[in-house]
Amino acid sequence: MAKGILIAKRIEPPKTHDIELLGRLVGSQEAEIGQKISALSRLTVWYIAPRYPDAMIDDIPSEADLRAAFAKLRELRLQIDKLAPAPGE
Repeated sequence: MAKGILIAKRIEPPKTHDIELLGRLVGSQEAEIGQKISALSRLTVWYIAPRYPDAMIDDIPSEADLRAAFAKLRELRLQIDKLAPAPGE
């Protein structure tokens, strides 16, 4: 989502999975959305762990953690959808 917003704003996204960094970059264009993305920075570790099995990851999410993250992501998605131009714009 964050990289998509940056591209829509004609900003080349960096080659990173760091959600906090991406949130700060988005925040320079869309402050509220950038803050919400940065607030999900814990997801960076959750994303990296299965991709890089040798990484030492101690932050294993519980079911409650995952449910909370999904709820925040759904809310964020609805807010981002509002940024999209209406058909014909």
